[in-house]
Amino acid sequence: VPGPTRRTGMSSSTSSPKKVLLCGFTAVPGPSGLACWLEEQIRLLGSRYDLDVLTLKTEDLSHIERLHGARLLRVPVSDDSILSAIQTYQRALARQLESEDYLLCHYHSVWEGVVLASHKKRSGYKLVYEVGGLPSLEFKAVYPKECAQLEKSRPLAQMEQYCLEEADAVLAGSEQLRQAIIARGLPPRRVELVYPLVNTGSFDVTETARHPGTILYLGSLAPWQGLGTLLRAMEMMVGSPVKLNIICPHGDPARREVLGKSTADLFGQNPLNVSHLLHLSLIHI
Repeated sequence: VPGPTRRTGMSSSTSSPKKVLLCGFTAVPGPSGLACWLEEQIRLLGSRYDLDVLTLKTEDLSHIERLHGARLLRVPVSDDSILSAIQTYQRALARQLESEDYLLCHYHSVWEGVVLASHKKRSGYKLVYEVGGLPSLEFKAVYPKECAQLEKSRPLAQMEQYCLEEADAVLAGSEQLRQAIIARGLPPRRVELVYPLVNTGSFDVTETARHPGTILYLGSLAPWQGLGTLLRAMEMMVGSPVKLNIICPHGDPARREVLGKSTADLFGQNPLNVSHLLHLSLIHI
C-alpha cells in the first residue's frame, strides 16, 4: 500500500478542514429512537459541516445516499448475530477512518467508541460521546448470552469507561445518566445534559376526531422502557375506557421474551386490573 495518502475506505472525496463524522449503530431512517434522533442531527449538522454519517444498511436502503446535505454511508451487517454485526460495523468504521481526515467524530455507543478512541491519537480528531444508555446494563438485559461471550475478552463496563475517558466532550441524554457518568470519575464540566430533540414539523396538529382515552406506545419492549409503569398508570384512569396500542420493531429482541407472558410475569407479581381496557394490541413493524 503506497505512501501516507489514506484513500482506501468507503470514500475518495477530498478532505475538508471542517469534515465531521457522525456514527450510529442503527439504520437511518428507522423506527428506533436513536434513528429518529440521528436524522434530526443530520438535518442540523448537514448544512453547517461537511458531514459523513456511518450507519447500518437494511434491504430497503442504499449503500450511499445524500440526506439533508450529508453523505450517508451504510454498512451491510448480518441479521443472524448481533456480535457479528458489531464486528462488521467496527471494521467498516476503521476503514473509513483510514480513508478520510476528520476534524471531529461524534458517536453514540461503545461499539463505535472503542474504534474511534483507538484511532484518535494517530488521526488527531476530537471526540464527542453522546451517551443515550449504558450497554453494561441494557445489552446484558437484551442479549444475555452474547454479553457473556463478549465479556470473556473485555468487560462492557471497561469499554464504557475507556470511551468516556477518551472523549473530549460527553453528552448525557438525561440528568440521571449525567449523574451516573460523573459518579464514574468524569469532571462535571465535561458532561453536558442534552435531551434528544423532536422535529414538531413532522406532526399534524390540526383538529381531528380521536378515540377518547387512546394511548399509543412506539418502541422496544425492553424492561427499562417503563411499560409496567404505563399499565399501572392506566389502572388509575377511571371514568372512560382506555385503548392501548403497542407498536414495536419486528426485530426487537425483547419481543420474544414478551409474547405469551402475562402482565404479572412481565411487570411484577402484583396482578394488574386491566379489565377496563377496551383493546390492547401488539403490532410489529
